[in-house]
Amino acid sequence: MTNKRNLLKKGFIMFLVVLMTLVAIPQKGEAAYSTITSSKNVNYSMDIVKSDIKYNVFKNAPYNLPNSTLVADSVNFIGSKYQAVKEVVTDNSRTWVNFKDLNGTEIGWVDKNAVKQGANFRTVTASKVVNYSMEIVPTEITYNVYSNGPHNTPNSALVNNSSAYFKQSFRAVKEVETDSERTWVNFVDSTGKDMGWIDLNAVQSNEKMTKPVVTSHKLTSNTGYLNLKWEPRANAVAYKVGFFNGYNYQYVNVGNVTSWSTQGKKIWATNEDLAVGKYQLHVDGAGSELPIDPLRTYVSANKANPSVNYTDRLYYYARVVAVYANGESPVSDANTATMPLSSIDNVSTISPAIDETSGVLSIEWDAVSQAVGYKVWIFDGKIFHPYDVKNNLGWSSQGKGIWPSADDTNQGRKELYDNGLGSELAINPAPVYHLNNPDFATTTDYYTRVTAYDVNGDTIALHQNQSISMESNLSEEDVIDDDAFGSGIDQGVVENEIGEKAEYYDPEIVADTPEGEEIEFDEGPPMLRAVVSYWVVASKTNTGKSYGPWRIGVASKKSNATGTLSYSESLTSSNSFTGTLKVPKTKVDASVGFNITKSVTKTAGMSVNVKKNKSYTIYHRRVYTTYKVPQKLKKVDSWTGQTYYGSTSYLYLKKFSHIEFKSVEK
Repeated sequence: MTNKRNLLKKGFIMFLVVLMTLVAIPQKGEAAYSTITSSKNVNYSMDIVKSDIKYNVFKNAPYNLPNSTLVADSVNFIGSKYQAVKEVVTDNSRTWVNFKDLNGTEIGWVDKNAVKQGANFRTVTASKVVNYSMEIVPTEITYNVYSNGPHNTPNSALVNNSSAYFKQSFRAVKEVETDSERTWVNFVDSTGKDMGWIDLNAVQSNEKMTKPVVTSHKLTSNTGYLNLKWEPRANAVAYKVGFFNGYNYQYVNVGNVTSWSTQGKKIWATNEDLAVGKYQLHVDGAGSELPIDPLRTYVSANKANPSVNYTDRLYYYARVVAVYANGESPVSDANTATMPLSSIDNVSTISPAIDETSGVLSIEWDAVSQAVGYKVWIFDGKIFHPYDVKNNLGWSSQGKGIWPSADDTNQGRKELYDNGLGSELAINPAPVYHLNNPDFATTTDYYTRVTAYDVNGDTIALHQNQSISMESNLSEEDVIDDDAFGSGIDQGVVENEIGEKAEYYDPEIVADTPEGEEIEFDEGPPMLRAVVSYWVVASKTNTGKSYGPWRIGVASKKSNATGTLSYSESLTSSNSFTGTLKVPKTKVDASVGFNITKSVTKTAGMSVNVKKNKSYTIYHRRVYTTYKVPQKLKKVDSWTGQTYYGSTSYLYLKKFSHIEFKSVEK
C-alpha cells in the first residue's frame, strides 16, 4: 500500500514537473496578455540560430501581446541575413526583436535568444540626386565598391576594390550620407549600368567647374578690383583662378578657398610693362591693381598677336578650375564684368541721307569731368572701330571717308578706313556686316558708342547709343537700355552664353609662367552687333525613359512537354520631338548629338525555357530615352560682353533606344 502511495506521489510530482516545463515555454498553452516594459529602435545585422529551446516567430507583436499571430518556427529562417529594427522587453523579462529581410520586408518578432547579433548597419542621414562625370582615383586608403547600397547598409554586398575602376569614366547619379559622417557615391558606366557605391574620398569629378560669380568694384579713379566666388568641389585640394590678358589665360593658384579678390594681389600688367609692349599678368604679385579700363592691355596683346583682337573690349574675363591630388577639373566657362564707369549725358544722334546710297551720322554729347578727349566707335559687323575726336563734344561722319565703297565690298574689302580714303556711310551697311561676319543678321541699322578718356588714355565714361538707320526715326524698340543691355555703367555680374566658348583653346600650344601655371592660348570669340537677338540651344537634360505599349509577340499553350519558346521582332522606330523649333533643326541635331527625327530599324528577340503544364506569352515594346531641351532667346551686347536671355521655348525629345521583351508564365 505504501509503495502504491509512493508511486502515486512520484507520478504526481512528475506531472507537476512536466506541467511547469510546459508553462515555462510561452509558445505553448495560454497565459494572460504580457505588457511591454521598455522599447528601443535598433539597426544591426542578425542571423537566426538553432537552439535547444524552440522559438517561434510572430507577426504584428511579440508573443502573448494583443494581435500577435504565429508565423512559423524560427528554424525556418536560419541561413539568411536580416536587419533588426526594434527591441522590446516584456514584463516576464524577455527581450523580443523585430526584424526585416534585407529588402526591407518585415518578417516579425522573435525571442532574442534565437538571434545572433552582428554589426550595426549604417543609417542614411541625407540623400540627393546628382549628375556629374567622375573617375575613381588612387588614394592612401583602399576603398571598396559595394552593390545595393553603401557599405554596411542592408543588402549591401562587396563587389571589388577601387583599383579595378581606375582610369575609367563614370557618371555619378546619387550621393548619400551615412550616420552624418561619410558620403557615398552611386555611379554608373557609359551605358547607364549601375556599378555600385564607393566612398566620396575615392571620387574625382571630371565635370567642368561652373563659371565663377564676378563682381566689380572701384578702388581709385583709375583702378578697381574683382571679387570672385565659386561652388566647391569634393576632394579639391586647391583652386586656380584664370584671367584673360588679351591673348591667353593665366592662372593663379589661390589655395583651397571658394572666394578670392584681386584687391592687393597686383596681378595686372603695369604702365611700364605696357610702354614696352608687355601685356602678360604678374602671377608673382609684382604688377599693379586692375585698371578700370583694360583696353591698353588688350591693345598691347593685339600688337604682339594680331590674330587675336580684343581691342574694343572693356570687360574682364575670369575662369576657375579645381585642383585635385591626381589632376585638375576641366576649366569653367568664362564670366565677364566691367569696372564701374561714369555715364556720358545728353547724347543725341541724327542720320540724314545724303543721296540714295549714302548718309551721315552726327553725334553730340555733354562734357565729362576729368575727360581730356572722346572717341566715337563704329561697328563693322564684327568689332567696333574707334575714332578719336580729341576734346570735341560732337562728331560727324561726313567727309571722314571711313566706310568701304560698293567697289570695295565687291572686291571683298571689309575693313573700315582710318585714313580718310573710304566713302561716306552707306544707306545699307549690311554688305560690310556680312563680309566681316557671315552669320550677322541682315539689318540697315548702325551701332555706335561714345567713350571719354583721361590724361592716361584710359576710358572713364561710356554711352551706348541708340541703333539707327539712315533717314529713320527711332522707335522704342531701337532704344538700348543701359541697365538691361550692360553699358558697363555700375554693372555687376555679366554672363556669357551657355555653352559659348569665349576663347579657343589650342592644346598644342602650352607655356609656363614663372609660377609654373599652365597657360591657355585662345583666340577671341566672334564679335557681334551692339545688341543681337537669336535663339540658341541652352542645354540637354536626360529626363528618363519613355515606353511604348506592351504588344504580344508569341504565346504558347500548356503542354506536358518541356522546350523553348522563341520570338524575334524587327521594328522601325523614329526619334521624335514635341514643341516648336526656334533653332534650325540641323543645329538642334548638332547640339543634342543625334538626329531628332531619324528612323532606325532594329531586330531583337527573346527565348524562354518552357516548363510542363505552363503557358507562356512573350511581349515586346519600344523604349525611348527622353530629353528636355530649352531653346533660349539670347541677346548679346558686344561692347560690354553682357549676355542675357529673354523667352524660353522647350523641346521634348524622344530618342529610340531599344526593344524590350518580357515573358509571362501562367
